[in-house]
Amino acid sequence: MTHPFHPLSGQQLVCVGERYNRYGTRLLLRVDNERVCSVPRQWTDIVAPDPEVVIGKGRGLVRVADLGACRAGGATRRTGASASPA
Repeated sequence: MTHPFHPLSGQQLVCVGERYNRYGTRLLLRVDNERVCSVPRQWTDIVAPDPEVVIGKGRGLVRVADLGACRAGGATRRTGASASPA
């Protein structure tokens, strides 16, 4: 587990399967004899590190791909004031 804020970060877990949903592939990792957790592939060392994170040395708050996904998803922020000039 490589995600810095996950409670299991730094631990080596056994992958027991994969699941697919509309957000992508999730890995099923065995935590102990009773528990299996589901995490995105990007939170593990199975995939290569994101080049934006490597180049930015982990300093970026968001990735360009994430910003594009927000825009494509119609996520907008509205304020009470009009955006057009007076």
